[in-house]
Amino acid sequence: MPRKKKNKISKKKLVISLFFTVFCFFVIYLMIPKKKEIEYATVVAKKNNIEQTVSETGVVKLPKKVDLNFSQSGKVHELLINVGRVVKVGDLLARLNNDSLKIKERELLASLEIAKINLSKLISGATKNDIAVSEANLSSAITAFDAAKNELEKIKASASINNAQNEKILNDLWSSDKNNVTAYEQAIELAELNLENTRITYRKSIEDSVNNGLIDVDVKLSLANVAHDNILKIIDDSEIKSVLSIKNPVFLDVVKLERIRAVNLVFEAREFLTKVQSSNNSDQAEVALERAKEALKLTLSALRNCFNALENTLISASFTQTQLDAYKAEINTQIGIISAGISSLTLKEQIYSSALISFNTSISSASEELERARVNYNDALLVAENALLSSKSSGEQQIQVAQSRVEAAEKALKVAQVNLNKVKAPANEYDVVLAKIQVDQAKAALDYVRQQIKDTEIVAPFSGTVSRINFEVGEFMSANQNAITLLGDSNFEIEVLVSEIDIFKVKKGNKVNITLDALGDDVVFVGKVDFIEPAETRIQDVIYYKVKIIFESNGSLLEVKHGMTANLDIMTSFKSNVIALPGRAVLDGNGMGRYVRILVDNNIVERNVILGLKGDGGMVEIMRGVELGDEVVLYVKK
Repeated sequence: MPRKKKNKISKKKLVISLFFTVFCFFVIYLMIPKKKEIEYATVVAKKNNIEQTVSETGVVKLPKKVDLNFSQSGKVHELLINVGRVVKVGDLLARLNNDSLKIKERELLASLEIAKINLSKLISGATKNDIAVSEANLSSAITAFDAAKNELEKIKASASINNAQNEKILNDLWSSDKNNVTAYEQAIELAELNLENTRITYRKSIEDSVNNGLIDVDVKLSLANVAHDNILKIIDDSEIKSVLSIKNPVFLDVVKLERIRAVNLVFEAREFLTKVQSSNNSDQAEVALERAKEALKLTLSALRNCFNALENTLISASFTQTQLDAYKAEINTQIGIISAGISSLTLKEQIYSSALISFNTSISSASEELERARVNYNDALLVAENALLSSKSSGEQQIQVAQSRVEAAEKALKVAQVNLNKVKAPANEYDVVLAKIQVDQAKAALDYVRQQIKDTEIVAPFSGTVSRINFEVGEFMSANQNAITLLGDSNFEIEVLVSEIDIFKVKKGNKVNITLDALGDDVVFVGKVDFIEPAETRIQDVIYYKVKIIFESNGSLLEVKHGMTANLDIMTSFKSNVIALPGRAVLDGNGMGRYVRILVDNNIVERNVILGLKGDGGMVEIMRGVELGDEVVLYVKK
């Protein structure tokens, strides 16, 4: 019995010891820090459609009539309707002559095909025939380079012989005695004396015409200031202010602008006149006269528009007909004074020009006489000198041409070698991208010309009746000139204001999805952008542009009423079957531009990307840098 009790106690201690040991290990395990696993939020790159829309709200309107016009200028080639004709939406009404655009369309279509062929050829790589042609070009370039070098050496030797012969001829001429005064030298002295006398005689005439002209400028600028004072007196007259040019305010606005500009021109002309007078620079006299004339011409225009403003003024109890007539008479007097001033300045210009022409003619004649004397004196020496100079120049030119041919041949040789290496090398990914861009450019150019062709046509924007035609076949029509007036039947339009931030996205012809508050979001109508007003509209210092939307409904318009609130989604851009990712996946901060993070074997790899269209919902097109099936990291959660 005692031994059994001892064994029982030993077993109990063993169990307690084991339990304590396990407990210690568990506590130690809990105290050891665990490495946190990194979690990634990713999206798989795949083909998607991406669109860009501008959402706005407008009001449904029922237009009474619409004035249609050509978007381009040109001669009318075809008229397909007459007044009173009932037309349907999309009917062609008239067309300008667009033969040149049709030719351009065919040219661009050919360019597009060439760009596509070049892209295909680049991707396919060079053929054996291409390599053989490049090798032949290299061999030909080597032969041409050797021939150019041999030709250069021959030309250098020939030029050296010619120069030696001409130098011997010139040295023989220089050895003659030239100390005696000859008849040629006497002729030069007489010609120089005649030239100086001519300068003295005619300079006085020019100085007189300059002084008279500058005095007249001073007087006429003073008269212009008087005219401006008379205009200002009328504008500032409190009795006439409320009725001045009231029938046509444009004249008053023009008067104010022209008077300020004319005053500035008078001031500038006066300053320039002062500089001319102080510097005594007769060469600037004609400029002073011209500036004064420009100031007087603008002053005369301001006076005439002031008279027109008075003509469009109403008399009142505070401003009588007598006062109006007095002002008109005063302005008319100023018009006569300024007109006479312009004529006077023109006459002074003519007098100055005549004196200057006489001076220049006489100086030119005397100078020619002197030059003939000098030519006769130097003729014999010049013949020899020119012969040597010509020999040297011709030799140098021939050497330079030959050297240029050597350099060109050497460059051609290098180009041929580079072309051969390039032909043999595989296609460069950047060349492929460039070729694809060239295809896109050719498509864009073709689309642009096709749009221009559409701009030569007038198409009925809605069903209605032609009420007016403002041209005939063969007549030249300017762009945006009212051509056809169309009365609507039951077509509705929507006028909406688009902010300056979004207006650059919106283009004529953009598709529009339309819902009406009264009918709910389930009823969707289809429309398009018909017109974008070029002038801005300011509302509380914010700039908007009016855009007209017309219905091309895929549903009944019977439930649509004038004045209903319309919600518009203008589809400005759309691309199908492209790689698109959420915008938050694209980062910018690694010092190399925009990039994305690709998850490869649970490791992040950064790749630079080129972005395309930024669409709705924060989606963005990836043009390069991401492949289909790539797992792109949106954010990292640690």
